[in-house]
Amino acid sequence: MKTIVNLVSVVVLLWLAVLAWALWHIPLTDSGLQTLALAELPNSGVEHAVTAVLLNYRAYDTLLEVVVLLAAVLGARAAGWPVALPLNADRGPLLPGVASVLLPLLLLSAVYLLWLGKHEAGGSFQSGALLGAAGILALLSAQPGDWPVRAWTVRVGLVIGFSIFLLVGVLVIPFSGTFLAYPFGTATELILLIEIVLAFSIGLALLLLFAGQGSVIDPP
Repeated sequence: MKTIVNLVSVVVLLWLAVLAWALWHIPLTDSGLQTLALAELPNSGVEHAVTAVLLNYRAYDTLLEVVVLLAAVLGARAAGWPVALPLNADRGPLLPGVASVLLPLLLLSAVYLLWLGKHEAGGSFQSGALLGAAGILALLSAQPGDWPVRAWTVRVGLVIGFSIFLLVGVLVIPFSGTFLAYPFGTATELILLIEIVLAFSIGLALLLLFAGQGSVIDPP
């Protein structure tokens, strides 16, 4: 066992040395990518450079980030959901009252951040985080039996973001010749569609990671 630990330590140190060497040799001058990215911004379908990078120029990276999030949920489920909320506990009057005020604000803020991503910093991940927080608050304030969730709805909700993202990437190939390269004039609508479904899936994934096991959110 000690030998394995030492071997892993050596591999990690070598990898850190390679990363340090790569970072040290990154040129401090403009490589030209920033100029090119800003020049293509009018054709990206959005008006904010970060959103253009995440969902157009390097959409493949974002697709893989969604895969990582899904893998985290599946890994937590496979491990047996080590944390579980007391979903069957009686709720007092305070939490439902606070939730009735905060939930509409959280949902409106999530929609605003989703739409804001086209113009400013925002988008599906920020919106999904707020949707996840709203779901957790609603789950904590609900009475037993208030969430008659079916297993298939949870599964569909988890994968719909990735599935639509992947489907769009494949369907545009005959028109653009490249995976996830949106045809001219359709980028805005396709990016908005992807962000809407991604926000929902991200919010549900965060809710599941927080809630853990339970018959309400993880039905048989």
